[in-house]
Amino acid sequence: MTGDVEALYAPAAMKLDSLLSANKKQILDLWFDRLLASYAPDTAKFFKRHGNTFDNPVGTTLHEGLGNVLQGMIEGRDSSDLASALLPMIKIRAIHDLAPSEAMRFVFELKSVVREIEERADASALGTLDAMVDEMALQAFDVYNACREQVFEIRMDEIKRSTAGLLRVMNRKGVLEDPDAPLDTAECGVCAARLERGEDS
Repeated sequence: MTGDVEALYAPAAMKLDSLLSANKKQILDLWFDRLLASYAPDTAKFFKRHGNTFDNPVGTTLHEGLGNVLQGMIEGRDSSDLASALLPMIKIRAIHDLAPSEAMRFVFELKSVVREIEERADASALGTLDAMVDEMALQAFDVYNACREQVFEIRMDEIKRSTAGLLRVMNRKGVLEDPDAPLDTAECGVCAARLERGEDS
């Protein structure tokens, strides 16, 4: 009898979409903090001052991206759409020198964030959440690997361009034919700087 009375007055279990919608701001703020924890303190502090795309494009993109993912989960979008919402953030994380596990850890952090903020979530809602996050993370890892390959190719192209430019300077100075020929290091420096700016040497 006592159990029946307790069940009668116990708060109704919240469905996942209702749970996320009712706690969206809290979830978003805590999830954003967990993501920023992977950066150095000064960098995280700067990224946290989001809101202005011009002054802080990275922080703003990260925060808005998390919000888009949450909104997509509330609307019941499939894992492909959710992974697409992660794309701007994944591109940023791919550029930063983070291990893959660290770069993508924030996706899985959503599980603990929701559990920490909303204790009324029942097993069914949490099971749905875990399944959505896991599937989203799998697709996000594929996108992350593709982005990392693109970053690697871009950096290799930059190295090839820089090396080719310096070789042209050395060739003009006759260093390649005569190793003892004097080399204008200042000119090499100017050439390298122009190449870094994307200018032809």
